[in-house]
Parts: sequence; structure tokens; C-alpha cells
Amino acid sequence: MAEQLDLTTPETFSAPASITWWKINRMDMCRNPARVTFHLLGTNGEERTYTFTGTQATTYINALNKRNATVKSNKKWTIEQLQSVIPELAGTVSGTPD
Repeated sequence: MAEQLDLTTPETFSAPASITWWKINRMDMCRNPARVTFHLLGTNGEERTYTFTGTQATTYINALNKRNATVKSNKKWTIEQLQSVIPELAGTVSGTPD
């Protein structure tokens, strides 16, 4: 099973059913102008997009470029980065890198 974010509290405002997990479906990065967009795919096929620009995007791009992914996958690390700035993404990462 690919890595996913299992939400601590399922999102219940969405139809047809609760969202209990999110997976990173796609990431787009651009250095100039600095922009990073994360496309998430939810339990029932929902899509959610988060975009960061400016210093926040540059910081993410630089950290991703310099990190050592032998201990933690880039997907898991990215989910943790998103959790640090998006409170509704509280939960734990499960699954294995694909």
C-alpha cells in the first residue's frame, strides 16, 4: 500500500462519505517565480490542492533538494511538511514508499 495520511478526525462535510485519508497525487514546483502546488487525492476520489508561493515555496524546494531520503521517503516528509502548516491534516502516515 502506498503512503497516505490517515486523518485523526475524518472530514465529514464531504459527500458521499467521510474522508479518512489523503494521498499525494501530484506535486508541481517552479523556482522562478517560487511556487509549489500539492495535489491530494482523498478516500472517495476527492481532490484538494494546496499552493505555496514566495519564501514558503523556496524554503520547501531548497529543503527537498538538500534532504537525504534514505531514512524517510519524500512523500512522507512532504506530508509532514504540509501538516506543519495545515492544521486539518492532523494524522499519521501509513503505508510504504512506492
